[in-house]
Amino acid sequence: MYTFEYTLDEEDFASFNKYHLMNSPSFKIKTTRTGLVYVAISIMLFLFALFLFLDGQPAFISFILWWLCGGMFFGGMIVIFDMKYTSDSATSSYIKKTKKEGRLPFNNEPVRVQFGDNNMHLVTELHESEISYRIIERVVEDVNAIYLYYITKGAFILPHRAFESGQQKAEFLTFINGKVSQTA
Repeated sequence: MYTFEYTLDEEDFASFNKYHLMNSPSFKIKTTRTGLVYVAISIMLFLFALFLFLDGQPAFISFILWWLCGGMFFGGMIVIFDMKYTSDSATSSYIKKTKKEGRLPFNNEPVRVQFGDNNMHLVTELHESEISYRIIERVVEDVNAIYLYYITKGAFILPHRAFESGQQKAEFLTFINGKVSQTA
C-alpha cells in the first residue's frame, strides 16, 4: 500500500496541461494548420504588395504590406516549428481564463491518496471517494509528475515532490503499472 499527501498548485495544473498539449495529435494538427494559414496569407500579401509596387503605387504602401507579410510569415513559422512556445502560450491563456471564471479544478487544499490492492482512496477536506484501478486508462511519467489518465483529457496528478525518494517513485510506478495492466 502507498499513501501520499500533497497539495496541488497552479504549476502542477500548468505542467499537466502543457504535457497533454505537447502530446496531443489534435493540438499538433491544429497548430500546424494555423501556421500554414499565416504563411499562405503572408505569401498572398507579398504578391499583392509586389503587384502594387510594379503597378506604380506609392512605395510606402508596398513597404507596409511587406512588413506585414514578413511578420505573418515568421509568426506562422514559429507557430509551426515551436510547439513548446505555442503550448506554453495556450496553457497560460487557459489558466488565466479558468482562474478568472473560478473554474480551476483544484483549490490548494491538502490531498491524501492511498493506493491499495483493489483501488485508490482519495481524501480532501471536501471530498472522499474510492476509485477503481479499472478507470485508469494509462500511466504517464513526466518531468514534474506522474499522470494517471482516467479519460482522454483528464488525469490524477501525483507530483514528484509527493515521493520520499526516487526509489519509492520507481517502486510505485511498477506497482501502479501492474494494477493498470491487470484491469485492462
